Amino acid sequence: GDPRRFRYTAALIPTFALPALWKAIREQISKEKPLRDAPPWIDTPAKLYRLYRTILRTREPINAADMVGTAICLDRYGQLCFPETLSIADGEPILYEILRDVSDAPLVAKEIYESREFRTLYEEFGVKRFDWMQLLVQLSRLASAESLIDQAHSALNTREKLLRLYRYLLDKRDAMR
Repeated sequence: GDPRRFRYTAALIPTFALPALWKAIREQISKEKPLRDAPPWIDTPAKLYRLYRTILRTREPINAADMVGTAICLDRYGQLCFPETLSIADGEPILYEILRDVSDAPLVAKEIYESREFRTLYEEFGVKRFDWMQLLVQLSRLASAESLIDQAHSALNTREKLLRLYRYLLDKRDAMR
């Protein structure tokens, strides 16, 4: 950003080095919060994505251990989150459809998932993969007992949703062995 416009933030970063940036973010964003409530230099997707591109252009190595407690990752509800609290779909965009009605599934924003450069950046930040095993854990909480389909959790309450889930798991059967 323009150092004249964001003097306070620019003053916190004597030279642009990633560890100084992580420290500045932690000082200004101490807990997970909606992106719109973040400091003005990072409070919209466009500004956040510009920051990501700047980070990528530095070509500095990112140490995931330095990222713990740094609310720099966007979740699917527009919250800035710590990398250690989120997961990125493991090559499976269908997981966003399967988990649409599961509010506590810790997925990154779909736009991040769809961007190869940002997806790679998030992995460098320490965001873990959300795979079929985590899906089963999520589903076991939603369907802990038998029920009629119309009384099931909203993620499992139609034939179409169940078929989509079964097809996904069928594709993963080799990995499950």
